[in-house]
Amino acid sequence: MLSNETGILRNIEKLGERYYEDLLVKRWKKEKLETDWWEGLKFFFSHSFMRGRITVRTISPSIL
Repeated sequence: MLSNETGILRNIEKLGERYYEDLLVKRWKKEKLETDWWEGLKFFFSHSFMRGRITVRTISPSIL
């Protein structure tokens, strides 16, 4: 059981690293986020709210 949990945690870690490299690094500059409060606030808000996004789970089956 511990082996399975370790594998799951490694997978989550790899996905986090991939998210960081593929999405965050390309759009946001770490130095700017750390020194410019406005850029940091925009980053926070852009990752904190759903902004009208929907998922398949939130759509009723009759719409699909």
